[in-house]
Amino acid sequence: MSKFNNFPVPKKGKLRAVLKRPASMKTKAWKQVKYVRSPDAVPEVRMDRCKWKRSLAQILQSSPSTLVKMLREDGLLHKWEGHVCPRCCRGTLGGLQQLGGLLKHRCSAKKCHTYINPHHAHPIFVDHWGSSSTPLATQACLLMLLLNRVSHPTIHRLLHVNHKSIEDMEKRLGQLRERWVRNKEKD
Repeated sequence: MSKFNNFPVPKKGKLRAVLKRPASMKTKAWKQVKYVRSPDAVPEVRMDRCKWKRSLAQILQSSPSTLVKMLREDGLLHKWEGHVCPRCCRGTLGGLQQLGGLLKHRCSAKKCHTYINPHHAHPIFVDHWGSSSTPLATQACLLMLLLNRVSHPTIHRLLHVNHKSIEDMEKRLGQLRERWVRNKEKD
């Protein structure tokens, strides 16, 4: 029998069948492959018993400062305080300041002094302005509904969000998951 490149180690399929051929001889490679049950045998998660850390009402009713604090506690937002300004690459960003009802960081560079949102350069949340802008609370609710696999028409009716925004966030979420899986596969 010729040598096979068993990276990644197969869980099922032809290579596993080849590794099992001489049934009496169990190789080290065969023993390292963990048994994978059929998807039908996995117990179903009961959605009425699942509990999330945050509720939709809690996100929508929170003030901008409370929302940013919540998202930082959950690990969804990065702390920009003390970091180099992404626009000018010279100044450092200060703490959150209230600016027209929104929280923003301000650059300390003399010629920059730009204001940056707490969700600037975020892989899921979008940093827009004008008519295409969506508040951070609505984006957080949209993310929660997408993670709960709520259908697009239902999200549209509940949040009054354009279907393009929903599809865009779902695409970014899929890309983020794909990137995470590829990094885990490298390990």
